Amino acid sequence: MVDLFDADPQRAAHFSIEVGPLFCDFSKNKIDDETVRLLVSWAESQKLPAAIKALFEGKLLNTTEKRAALHTALRSQDGKACYINGSDVAPEIAITKQKMQQFVSQIRANKSINYIINIGVGGSDLGPKMVTRALSRKAGHQRFESYFLSNIDGHVLDDILASCEPSETLVIVTSKTFTTLETMHNADKVKAWLDDAVGEQGANERIVAVTASPERAQEYGVAQGNIFPFWEWVGGRYSLWSAVGLSIALCVGWDRFEKLLAGAAEMDRHFAEAPLDKNLPVILALLGCWYRNWFDYRSHCVVPYDERLKYFVPYLQQLDMESNGKAVGRAGDSVSVKTGPVIWGRPGSNSQHAFFQWLHQGKDIAPVDFIVARKAKHKHPETHQLLVANAIAQAEALLCGKQAPGGQPHRQFDGNRPSNFILLEKLNAFSIGMLVALYEHKAFAQGWLWGVNSFDQWGVELGKHLASTIFYQFTHDDHCGHDASTQGLLSRVSLK
Repeated sequence: MVDLFDADPQRAAHFSIEVGPLFCDFSKNKIDDETVRLLVSWAESQKLPAAIKALFEGKLLNTTEKRAALHTALRSQDGKACYINGSDVAPEIAITKQKMQQFVSQIRANKSINYIINIGVGGSDLGPKMVTRALSRKAGHQRFESYFLSNIDGHVLDDILASCEPSETLVIVTSKTFTTLETMHNADKVKAWLDDAVGEQGANERIVAVTASPERAQEYGVAQGNIFPFWEWVGGRYSLWSAVGLSIALCVGWDRFEKLLAGAAEMDRHFAEAPLDKNLPVILALLGCWYRNWFDYRSHCVVPYDERLKYFVPYLQQLDMESNGKAVGRAGDSVSVKTGPVIWGRPGSNSQHAFFQWLHQGKDIAPVDFIVARKAKHKHPETHQLLVANAIAQAEALLCGKQAPGGQPHRQFDGNRPSNFILLEKLNAFSIGMLVALYEHKAFAQGWLWGVNSFDQWGVELGKHLASTIFYQFTHDDHCGHDASTQGLLSRVSLK
């Protein structure tokens, strides 16, 4: 790659794309003009432009569940009709947003509510938690003490309940079906805690439901006015833009939630309209396929140089690996190529003292995405400059490497290791919206090119089903019907 830079002084400008306040330099990749031309030609042969059009038109892209994937409609700014099966869903979206806005205004003005517990799992937890934590670290930005309860771990439950005053707590239970095992188990525990403190009626008044099954929420005791719908055509990992984002709006304010949606809509417009060779999500998707299938790179590292994005990689793991970690194609056949890589990483610069040794000198290679905000609002500009300098230096080191001094091979850096550098003007609600939508569209484009359905997640079902069976056997001292290892473990950890 260094030779490519030597041959073309304009390479960095040539292989970069700017979309509003988001700039991406992808020049440090193993590509030239001919590579891009061939990759774009391949994308055209796979009918990616038609797939992008179908996504925004609400076509049935989630074939195994017979659903559209129209999460883009949730953040649309133009007020246009959005049709699914001949029905315009835009009015439903508008009504729900208006209800959310009124509720947010009411609760934020209610001085007796000081704690929020969001109960969900997967997309009902990772997205809201990631955005809320990214936007509420600065003092005064968060109206409430907020907690996110997802894991079925009694230690976490105890810690959260010990930190909250039940009479001052609002609980948001988020589950599409309102039957999700982890979510409803945690909800039952929190509801019992509320019951003990404020009585059954008081508990019901403090519980909010976000669900596609409002009748189940009502049966659970949630008041009709506290039920917020989202729809079957909103996948869990694409749902933070819907009422699933209620905890975001409550914690950081409605105005900032609207800016989050607007940022995502800006990236949507780019993805829908830009030609493939200038389309940032498409370029990143093509690079991902290039490295996974032609170079056999098995993982992809993401390093945000901003501690506020500490939950971005866990969020991205679900978005990407649940979308494209599949071996069965859209037609039900076996996929002939390797699909989704392992997504991993953590914030820099601390990560430089953890896994960067592997990135620089390991036998395997993982492409890296560096994510950096150009400006910071804190009172230590020289600290931010040092942080950004570290990110730029690491990208250069991966590219250029360094020849070992004589007789010291342990100090050899081969370089020629690819990276993308994503530069945000500053980290705010708008830029986070753009960033998340960028990776959403990248995952969709990659999945389409690999021939998989990026919108289902059947791989999570088997373990969940077996967990229910094993839990029943725990409580009934029944260890039959399993392999010898499972039966032995059941005997050792039996609840009896």
